[in-house]
Amino acid sequence: MIQNLDKTIGDPFCMTSNPHQSLHNCCSLLQILEEEFDGYPGAHLARLYYDAFQICSSYEDEARAGIFQVAERAYQARVICEGKDSPETQGVKSLASEPTDPAGFGMS
Repeated sequence: MIQNLDKTIGDPFCMTSNPHQSLHNCCSLLQILEEEFDGYPGAHLARLYYDAFQICSSYEDEARAGIFQVAERAYQARVICEGKDSPETQGVKSLASEPTDPAGFGMS
């Protein structure tokens, strides 16, 4: 189930044809990961939140991205997994700091 959801979330056709379903899949995957990894899915969590942010930003859905706080959650998970100095962590930090920056939205 984890692999299927992960594959579907990463499928550009699915994301473009039905972004709401893609976000629903993100929520489903989050629940499964938390159950499977006893509340702490580690690196899977960082990637999942980043994927959700990418889905929101590709449709310039700032409101949904803000409600889910996906950029901030992706950053926090990256810090735990890779540390504050990781290039990937720094990239996500800039999104978390300025989630409404036009550079973050519409750029997938």
